[in-house]
Formats: sequence, structure tokens, C-alpha cells
Amino acid sequence: MVWRIGARVHALAHGLFKPSEAELVRQQWNDVAGLFRQAGLCDPSDRTRLIGTIADGVTERLGIPADHEQADVIAEFSERLFDYEGLFLLPEVDWSRERTIAELWDIREELTRQRGFVSDFDENRELLELACAAILDPLYVACPALLDEPDDTDGISVPTSLLHSISDLGTVTQAMQGVAFAEDIIERGLLARLNNRLERNLVAASGGNLADPRSFTRSLRMPEQCGRRSRAERRLRRGVMAGVTGPRDQAPEAEPP
Repeated sequence: MVWRIGARVHALAHGLFKPSEAELVRQQWNDVAGLFRQAGLCDPSDRTRLIGTIADGVTERLGIPADHEQADVIAEFSERLFDYEGLFLLPEVDWSRERTIAELWDIREELTRQRGFVSDFDENRELLELACAAILDPLYVACPALLDEPDDTDGISVPTSLLHSISDLGTVTQAMQGVAFAEDIIERGLLARLNNRLERNLVAASGGNLADPRSFTRSLRMPEQCGRRSRAERRLRRGVMAGVTGPRDQAPEAEPP
């Protein structure tokens, strides 16, 4: 009798020496951590400085003095956008804890996403600065009073809602939201969560089914096509602002019709 044990020996050796899924994910984590270090993002304080640098760049692009009160608004906007999108955040992993394959795949997916951000760090940083400036610019153009210096003269001051200070709100909203759909932004996944939030709100405002937004085939109803006081525009308007300033740990949701 001839024993054909070659294939079995090969399979046994291959199984013994093949890295486990946890080992593969840990190696990927080490690789991505190295890219973070190359980008100068060694700890959370480095990320905070990066956000501050981008906010300063946005302020300069918009021609706003660094000591103007709107500079603080832009800094907060930039921070909340970064946190909302989870930009430049290396996952913290306790490697001593056992995980299911599904959990390891989730870590692998997030590492792949973060690798995309840091592997082309300089260009992504510039794109984010441009995107933030492009989102805010229509707002400042439509409401230049935001950039006025405080008036210390005597007189009656009447607080006015920002939304009521913009005459062509639909056009401004559409210009702001359009940044999330820019080709370079989509390809790099820099504003993926905001893009998803806005897309869902556009589908809802256009009469689509949020349970299956991909099945919607009609033309989307854009903000500038909506009446100023229509419920549709209120959804879209909230989609622009809530997509950036909403709860940071809550999944994007659209307002029900």
C-alpha cells in the first residue's frame, strides 16, 4: 500500500505556520501606526494641533482676522467635523482580549480607512482645509454681518436667527452641502459620513424611502428648488448642519417626513 501523505503534511505545516487573523490584524495595526508616526501624529495632542492648523488655514483663506470671534467658531467647526468623520484616529486595541473574527474584521476595516487618510497625508490635509473653507464661504458671503466688528456705540441690539438673515437660503444650503459630493472628497472618503447623511436627507426630502434609499431613482429635489419655509428644505438644511454638529457618537439619521 502506498501512503500519499505529502498533501497532508503540507496542509499540516501550512496550518501550523500560517499567522492567525488576530496576528494579521495586529501587523496591520503596527503598519498603520507607523504611518501615523511619519505624519507626526504620535498622540492625541498632535491631532489637536493638526485640527488647529487646518482651522487657522480656513480662517486665512476666508480673509478673517485671527482675533475675530468667528475664528473660534471655525476652530470648533473644524474639531467637530474631524470628530464626526473620525479623521486621523488610530483605533485603540487591547490585544490581550480575545475577539471574534467579525470584531477583527471591523478593526481591519477601520485600519484600512485610517491608512487612506495618513498614506497621502499632505494632500488630504490640504483637501480638508479647502473643504472646510468651501463649506463656510457661502455662509459668510450670504451673511457678511457675521464678519462685522462689534459695535460699542449706544443703541438697541436685536438678536436675529442666522437662518432668518439669509435671503436665498436654498442656494446657500446647496452650495454648502455640495462640498461633500465633490469627486476628490468622495474618492478619499474624507467626508463619507456627512455624504451619507446628506444623501439620505435628500432622498427623504424628495419623497424616497429611507428604509431602502438606494432604490430611489427619481431626480433628487435640491435645496434651491424648495420653498424657503417648506418642510423639505428644513430637512435639507438640518442635514447640512446636523451632519456636522450633531451627536458625535450617534449614527446619521434623517428627519422623518
